[in-house]
Amino acid sequence: MTEIPKLSSRDKPKTTKRPPTTVSTRSKTKRSAKAEAATLPEISPELRRQMIQETAYLLAEQRGFANGDPVNDWLTAEKNIDQLLAERATPPAQ
Repeated sequence: MTEIPKLSSRDKPKTTKRPPTTVSTRSKTKRSAKAEAATLPEISPELRRQMIQETAYLLAEQRGFANGDPVNDWLTAEKNIDQLLAERATPPAQ
């Protein structure tokens, strides 16, 4: 009977470990615009209101909280956030 020699750790072939393939490692160019839009999370009304509130505060802060109208800050912030959300939801033209 032939004896099989035992391999030491130096004799074992080295293997390289690859990171697991995930969605984030795939190229975005391979995904359709429809699939891209479908992966965007839905913005709740509460989150939208919070985004507007923070943006209105930043607008007031930028002018030093002087000579401004909080209602105008809110309306400007609402317009900016709605535009941002619309751009995010609209697939880019090809």
